[in-house]
Formats: sequence, structure tokens, C-alpha cells
Amino acid sequence: MKSQTPKWEQFAQEDPEVYIWGKARTSADYQDTFFATGRNEVPGILSLVEPYLRGRDLVVEYGCGVGRLLIPMREHFDAALGVDISPSMLGRLRDNCAERGVTGVRTALATDDWPKDVRADLVYCWAVFQHIASAAVIQDVLNNIARAVKPGTGVAFLHFDTRRRTPAYWARFALPDALLPRFWRRSIRCIRRRPERVRQMLARAGFEIVNEMATAPAYRVFVVQVPLF
Repeated sequence: MKSQTPKWEQFAQEDPEVYIWGKARTSADYQDTFFATGRNEVPGILSLVEPYLRGRDLVVEYGCGVGRLLIPMREHFDAALGVDISPSMLGRLRDNCAERGVTGVRTALATDDWPKDVRADLVYCWAVFQHIASAAVIQDVLNNIARAVKPGTGVAFLHFDTRRRTPAYWARFALPDALLPRFWRRSIRCIRRRPERVRQMLARAGFEIVNEMATAPAYRVFVVQVPLF
């Protein structure tokens, strides 16, 4: 993950909401709309994990950014932990919590030993793995998430882009960043992975898939647990 950190730290210092949402600022209410999208998406995540969720003590978001999802998610749990590779993103998250009077949210850098002593009822990762080019880095992240989930009762909600890799997709990879639109450049563009490859990585981390669904071509969600034995 260290190889990804400098670029996303740069994004965080330039305009974090734009890079997180993938939409340019076009109106005065951009900030309000940005956070409203998170509040609208949280019920959808919870509805998919509800059949497997056994507790509400702690929720963890990996790749939390500035809190678009974590701030409204906190309302449904006793406490929350936001994990990100960018110190500036975490700083913005803390500021956003303070501005909104949200308590019970702590933060951790992804490069630190954050899974230690963490036992989460829910860990979720939305629109993050698609920006990580290295499969080895993703495997490390999955291993850490598996260590953070409560064995037997905790659940993880993990999103991957599993669209087919078309000739146009590969052509974009062959072009230098200077010739590509802003959100097709390295570190921000979406990396597609085959579903069977994702399943292999999940199994290697010790996860058992309890539900898998493709809600749209770019959105395949894996709901997973760590068995007790």
C-alpha cells in the first residue's frame, strides 16, 4: 500500500471530494450533495449485510476518505474506525466529524498495524480495490480485514469492479497519463478483476463467501465472513 500513498495524499491535498466522487465541482451545493450521496448509499449496504450481522459494537471502513459513508454509517453502530492510506484524508474526516458533532469515530493509517486488537462487527470497503493496481497489495488488505472481523459473527462487505477487460480497456492502459482524461489516469482509474480471481484472494485470506451479487456491471459485491473453525 505504500506505493499508493503519495498519489492519494496528493489527491487529498488538491481536492479530496472530487477524487473520491469522480465528479468535478460544478455547483455551490457540491459539498452538500457529496455527503448526501453517502447518506443515501448507507441503507443499501446495511440491507445487504443485515441477514448476517450479529452485533453493532464497531464498524470499520477501509478507504474511508473524508467520511462520505462513515459519518452516516456511525449512526448505526456504537463506534466507528476509519482506515485510509492518506493522512490528509483522515484529518479531513476528523474535521468533518467535529463540524457535524459526530463522536465515537477514530482513525488509523492503512500502513499502520490497524487490525491489532480490532474486532469489528462490520468491515466494508466500497470503490477502493478498483484503484489498487497491485494484486499483492489487495491480498495484504484482505488479510488485514480478515484479522479485524469478529470470527464467526462479524461480516465484511467488499466491492470489486469485475467488468470484462475489453480492447478499449487495455488501450487506455497503453497510453501515457498526459493523453488520458483526469479520472482514467494511474492511481485513480478503475482496475478490473475477474470474479474467479477475487474469489481466490478471498479464500486465501480465510474468508467464506456468504453472498455475492453484481448490482451493476462495475459493482460486484462479496459479503464474507471468517469461520470460527
